[in-house]
Amino acid sequence: MSQMDDKLRTDLLSRLLRDYSFKDPRNGKLHGGVCPNCGKKELWAYADNPWKISCNRINKCGFEASVRDLYPDAFASWSDRFQATPQNPHAAADAYLTQARHLDIAPLKGHYTQGTFYDPASGHGSATVRFELEPGVTWERIIDRPERFGRQKGRANGSYKGKWWCPPQLNLADLPSGGDLWITEGIFDALALTQNGLPAVAAISCVNYPSVALAELAKQCVVAQKTPPRLIFALDGDRAGLEWMAKLAARARHQGFDATAAYIPVRRGGKKVDWNDAHIAGLITPKDDGSRNHRIADYLHAGAVLLANSAIDKAFLISAHKSLSSFALDFGNRLYWFKLDLEKYNKVLEELRKNNDDRPEPRSDEQLREAALRDSGNLTEICNAAPEILYFQSNAATDESWYYLQVAYPPQLGAPTIKAAFTGGQLAAAAEFKKRLLSVASGAVWAGSTQQLDALVKRQAEGLRHVQTIDFVGYSKEHAAYVFQNVAVKGGKTYTLNEEDFFDIHARNADGKHERLSIKTTSLSVPLHLNPEEALDTFWCQLLATAFGARGLVALAYWLGTLFACQIRERHKSWPFLEVVGKAGSGKTALVEFLWKLLGRSDYEGFDPKKSSLAGRSRSMSQVSNMPIVFIEADRNDNHHDRPFDWEELKTAYNGRASSVKGVKNSGNETKEPEFKGALVISQNSPVQSHEAIMERIVGMEFDKSNHTPAGKTAADTLSSTPVERLSSFMLHALRRESAVLEAIFQRAPQFEEELLQHGYTRNIRIAKNHSQIMACLCALPIVLGQGAFQSQQFDAALQLLRETASAREKACRADISAVQEFWDAFDYLDGQTSDDGFGAAVPLLNHSSDPNIIAINLPHFAQVCAERRISVPDSLSLKRSLKESRSRRFIGVETVHSVIHAAWNKRRRDNQVLEQGASKPLSIKCWLFEREKKPTS
Repeated sequence: MSQMDDKLRTDLLSRLLRDYSFKDPRNGKLHGGVCPNCGKKELWAYADNPWKISCNRINKCGFEASVRDLYPDAFASWSDRFQATPQNPHAAADAYLTQARHLDIAPLKGHYTQGTFYDPASGHGSATVRFELEPGVTWERIIDRPERFGRQKGRANGSYKGKWWCPPQLNLADLPSGGDLWITEGIFDALALTQNGLPAVAAISCVNYPSVALAELAKQCVVAQKTPPRLIFALDGDRAGLEWMAKLAARARHQGFDATAAYIPVRRGGKKVDWNDAHIAGLITPKDDGSRNHRIADYLHAGAVLLANSAIDKAFLISAHKSLSSFALDFGNRLYWFKLDLEKYNKVLEELRKNNDDRPEPRSDEQLREAALRDSGNLTEICNAAPEILYFQSNAATDESWYYLQVAYPPQLGAPTIKAAFTGGQLAAAAEFKKRLLSVASGAVWAGSTQQLDALVKRQAEGLRHVQTIDFVGYSKEHAAYVFQNVAVKGGKTYTLNEEDFFDIHARNADGKHERLSIKTTSLSVPLHLNPEEALDTFWCQLLATAFGARGLVALAYWLGTLFACQIRERHKSWPFLEVVGKAGSGKTALVEFLWKLLGRSDYEGFDPKKSSLAGRSRSMSQVSNMPIVFIEADRNDNHHDRPFDWEELKTAYNGRASSVKGVKNSGNETKEPEFKGALVISQNSPVQSHEAIMERIVGMEFDKSNHTPAGKTAADTLSSTPVERLSSFMLHALRRESAVLEAIFQRAPQFEEELLQHGYTRNIRIAKNHSQIMACLCALPIVLGQGAFQSQQFDAALQLLRETASAREKACRADISAVQEFWDAFDYLDGQTSDDGFGAAVPLLNHSSDPNIIAINLPHFAQVCAERRISVPDSLSLKRSLKESRSRRFIGVETVHSVIHAAWNKRRRDNQVLEQGASKPLSIKCWLFEREKKPTS
């Protein structure tokens, strides 16, 4: 382990003390830190060389982490931390090799230089560590924030085909006859092995077979009359490395070399460890007595198993190395069961030992055991494919869990690998496993027993990665990450699905501590086309302004805000609904469909809430988080008896609370109230008519055809025909700037709210808050799109539109809903009219009240009078629901009153002495009471 630089150690110690609450150093150690894995105060690290932190609870926890993984930024920009001087022009390169790679640079002096690299595509530059492979051919490693250059971390200049790089301290001519020569992929790997007593060279690439160098080596061996060394191809343990190790070793054997392989197996779900990583972790360091590290035998065994020629050869290698008598193994993507007959093995071994002395060349004890093993082992195929458990996945919200398996077919079938989830019950019994396997992987048949399945599951499930799942797409508040089907974003960084279909996220949590998050979504209901490699193209911004004007910018600002709705609700406790209304052909559908493309969803507008049940709406509203939920055509009445959609159902969604309650399917009485994590958009022909509490929650925009122009139509058509793949980068570009966008929104929203209230645009605090939030989102658009995407006058027009809509919304909230307006229109038309009691006297027509300031209406009587005069009014049920919210005449209550209409009718009948011809009407009658509207005085 190399000595840590003083500057680096000081920086890392301050971070470790801050993040893990270590106690003051004692006896050269940091101790008493809080372990991030088990939560116990058992974490420790060396104070002088804090290269890693470890938990003392080795058996119960065993957590261990490298500071390179915990604080990658401390190892990111070496030329800034170690600047070149005339005395040491290679200061950054020296520091990188010693501090980041833990290599002894004394024997390397003069064999590397510090270079520079500039990438014209990204406009970034970096210092490099440069090695010369041969005159005119170099390889260099980027050492300053290499993530800026994508996958390019190292680069070669010139051709190295057929050659290798040899460490300067290694003289191939001095290799002992029949010794070992390790062939790695990278220079740092070769140096790591060489410095640990294992002669190694670097082929630079896993696909480069060093034919020229090997021919020269063979020639040197002939001249020196030595046996050529055994070639050990030691590439990385990933898929490419395994594939090419087999190819390269086979080619070397074909050319007469003794060749094998060695690699560090990648633990399922774990991080790939190369030879330099193993050197840093002390995994290949010789023992104190100078003997080889026992792990080297494990790595050579892994390579021998990789190169096994048959399933039985592979089984014998595993059985001999691990002393196992029965186990499952795969070969050629077929699963076998090996069983050793121990009684037969002992008899055969005893017989071989008896006859060994009679052989011309007696065999060693190891050779005898191998021969007995081959005579006593039995191999049976238990599956014609290779099922493998990748990880365990669970959903904490639903308390469901599965094992995620991949099923690989034999190469000769040419069938793609299948991946699917299996429940615990399906892995617990051979019959259930067989049925599930057949249902997800065509033709894959399990022929083994439950005991063999148990053994397979036990081996594959040991140390299994735990992947958390969500059943929606978008923002997960618990994980502070955006998770979609093929891409995730956390902390401004984009992650793509790994080969095992989950996101392996390394980031910092809200407390600033390093966090490794394994997560995926199980939802397939919302198909999104997101390309993380696509650069942001803002060509559409002016087309949007041309086609839809200020309304287009306001809708775009709202769409941006929906991407952060949960975070905004957490701070502001609410996020408004957006209403887009207009007659058919006014352009609202075209606008909404275009905005969906910005989020990666094509050919979609929304869903009709009247066509779905409450449970269906609840599920649809739970499918996304920090994305819009669009209701369309909820205002229509298909027939006279069709009940309008009840907007009261959505009142709690404004604050992000549940809009419905579901029962949990179990024997208890538990319920589930899923939070509303999206943003509601209402797109229909007519404005929402509901109670004041709902109306205040809406920011409304009305579209019409008055501003339609040929240029606008052309722009709208262009937006409509643009493919979603070209537009969806907007969302990822915005999510990467989450912190900047939210900072702008939280800063500007209170300012706009104060402006709306103080300048008289509205006196309603909720309306001011709703509109100010969208105004703040409008001002955050340049953070995502750049300053030149829209013109300043276009922003001014959009802000003014929001001021006007705030005023209009207050007026709409003061107005009665349509049913109540129809009621009062009918009343106003009939009020003051009288009816004849049959004797020539006038009787009040509708108002039963004797108080001139009170209106008293009996609803059945009102409906009867309107029907007699053929005046259409809302049905009684609608009126009973709505009249209590009357705003033009304040509702007092439903009371029994003395009816002046009936009193006058009864009096006149008595005066005319005709009571015997008909019964008198009741003087007391139940009426709906309202305050009469006060008319202005002249």
